[in-house]
Amino acid sequence: MGFATNAIHVGQEPDPATGAIVAPIYQTSTYVNEELGKNKGYDYARTNHPNRKALERTMAKLEGGLSAYVFTSGMAGIDAVFRLLRPGDHVVLSEAVYGGVFRLSTQLLVHFGLEFSFVDTSMTEAVRMAMRPNTKMLYIETPTNPTMNVTDIAAISKIAGERNITLAVDNTFLSPYLQRPIELGAHIVVHSMTKYLKDLFHSALGGKRASANGLLPGLTRNQDAGSSHAAAQREWDYSSTTPRRASEGAKGVLPRIALSSTP
Repeated sequence: MGFATNAIHVGQEPDPATGAIVAPIYQTSTYVNEELGKNKGYDYARTNHPNRKALERTMAKLEGGLSAYVFTSGMAGIDAVFRLLRPGDHVVLSEAVYGGVFRLSTQLLVHFGLEFSFVDTSMTEAVRMAMRPNTKMLYIETPTNPTMNVTDIAAISKIAGERNITLAVDNTFLSPYLQRPIELGAHIVVHSMTKYLKDLFHSALGGKRASANGLLPGLTRNQDAGSSHAAAQREWDYSSTTPRRASEGAKGVLPRIALSSTP
């Protein structure tokens, strides 16, 4: 199916209990167990919820990922990605990364033993030079917000592959309508969905490489333990406006990218 069809139909199948075209809003926090330890896939809303799961299925399909994890804010999702790391690990980030990421890393996460280096990731040699023996993640934003600097995802993916480290890409400004980082070698893709996807959430997605590296269970754990979920009404309110929002936004974004990439 095409992008627009996937945006409309995947995760938005008719309600199996009633046949309703639009699935209901599940306003419940607990679920009945058929017997001890046996349920229908849901036991507590923080751990899993039908409306959130539907939205996550949509996002995973649009990005070509295996799994998606929806959070109530952009920084909650990014924080969950960084929490895959351990004290002593080092991260190389785009120097023009979103300001919230800069604050999270330099004002909070450094106090938990993580190390961060900010470089011009549009220059692959600068990325190579920033590598350390304890580098465990490359985090790039392309194009960046708001300077529109562009990084070659495939080239950075090659560096990550050579060193067996995680590549996370913030795909907010192009969305999966225009750019699919997982297909270019990224392990994890993040979005602030307040821009071109929908005015509600942030999501983190993992592809086949993330699965092979064992990252998906960690994202599941961090989403559950962090409890950064939106209300069911907001999760339900994902609509089929994604293709329209992405294409209309690209009309303004792409000329700026061309200008910023011109010597």
